Amino acid sequence: MTTDNLVSTVQQWIDHVGGVPVVTVAVVAGVAALVAVAGLLRYFGRGDSAKKVTAVATVLGLAWSAQGMADTAVNTYGQPTVVAAVLFIVFEAWLVGRMLRAHQYRKDYRRRGRFVQAVWVGAVVMAFVVATGEGWSQAPGRLAIPLLVTYGWYTDLTADDDPDEKPVTSVRWTLRRALLAIGAIEPGKRDAVTIDRDRLRDRMTRLAFRMRYGSPAVNNLLRRKVRLAKLKTVADDTDLTEVRARLARMDVALTVEPEPARREQPAPEIHPVPPPQPKPKEVVSPAKPAEGDRLPQGVHRRLGRTLRGTDLHDDAVAVMLKSATPERPGGMTTIELMSLYDPPLKQRKADEFAAAARRQMRTQRVNGSTPDLADLPK
Repeated sequence: MTTDNLVSTVQQWIDHVGGVPVVTVAVVAGVAALVAVAGLLRYFGRGDSAKKVTAVATVLGLAWSAQGMADTAVNTYGQPTVVAAVLFIVFEAWLVGRMLRAHQYRKDYRRRGRFVQAVWVGAVVMAFVVATGEGWSQAPGRLAIPLLVTYGWYTDLTADDDPDEKPVTSVRWTLRRALLAIGAIEPGKRDAVTIDRDRLRDRMTRLAFRMRYGSPAVNNLLRRKVRLAKLKTVADDTDLTEVRARLARMDVALTVEPEPARREQPAPEIHPVPPPQPKPKEVVSPAKPAEGDRLPQGVHRRLGRTLRGTDLHDDAVAVMLKSATPERPGGMTTIELMSLYDPPLKQRKADEFAAAARRQMRTQRVNGSTPDLADLPK
C-alpha cells in the first residue's frame, strides 16, 4: 500500500464516520501526543522547580518544532495533512524516547552516551529541516529553540556527574582538545596525561627531526633550536625517554644490504682417514627453561607478588594512598603507578585506580582520618 492509498483510506474512513476534517484529526492527535510528552517530562521533573521549568521549556520547544515540521511538510514539500501529522508525531515520540532512555541510564556513562548523541542528532536534524523549509525570516528562531532546549535538557542530565568517573573519549579531536591546543582553557589532571603529554612529545620529535634533516638556514629562520629547548623545560624524564626512542628509529635500516660475492675456495686437501675413536659418553644437558614466564592477561607482579582483579585494585589504591605527602597531596602520577608493575599497567586501568585512591583521600580529609600506613602494602 502506497502513501497515497493510505491517505485516501484514512480520509474515506473519516468521511464515513462523521465527516470530521483531516486538520481536526491532526490537531487532536498532536495535542494528545504533547500532553503525553508533558506528563512524562513532568514525572521526571517533579520535586525540583528547576527541573519543572526545564520540562515546560522542553514541551514548548517540542511543540514549536512539531508545528514547524508539520507546516513545512504541508506548505513547502506538498505532503498531505494526515501524512504530515503522522510524521511529526512519530519524530517527536522518537526524540522523547531517546531522552527517556538517557535518563534510564543516567549513572551508566558508557551506555548513556549513545542516547545523548541520538538526541543531539535529532534536534539538529529537526532544526535544519524546519529552518530550511520556513525560509530566512524564521531560520534563527527555528534553529535556536530546538538546540537550546536540547542543551538545557543535557545540562540537567549531566549536572550530578562525577568528572573523575566519566570515561575518556575515544575521539581524537574534540572541542576541548581544540581549545587546549590554542591555549583557550587550562588543562586539568586528565588533560595533562591524555592530551598535553602526547602533543608535547609529538612537537619535540618533529622539531628534532627537522633540525637534523632540514636546511640550517630554515632552522635558524624558524628558531627550531630555541623552540625545542623551551619544550624541554616542561618535559619530564618519561617524555625525554620516549622522544629519544622515536628519534633512534631514524637510523634503523629498512632495506637489507646485498651480501658480498663469495670467493671460490680452493679444493680441500685429502688426508688419510684416522682410525675410529671410541665415542665419549653423551652428557645429557638439563632442559632449558621456558622462554619468559608470560603472565595471563590482567595479571601483574609487584615485589614478588602476583596480583589480579580485586587484589590488584586494592594494592594499587594502597600504593597511591601511601605515596601522598604534604608536598604531593594527590600522591604519585598515573605514569609512576603504571611503572611499578610487571608488566606495566594500561593507561585506562591506572586512571581508574588513581581516581579511586583520590576519592578515598578526599573522604579521609573530610572525615579527619588518615590511613594506617602499617596496614598498607610496602
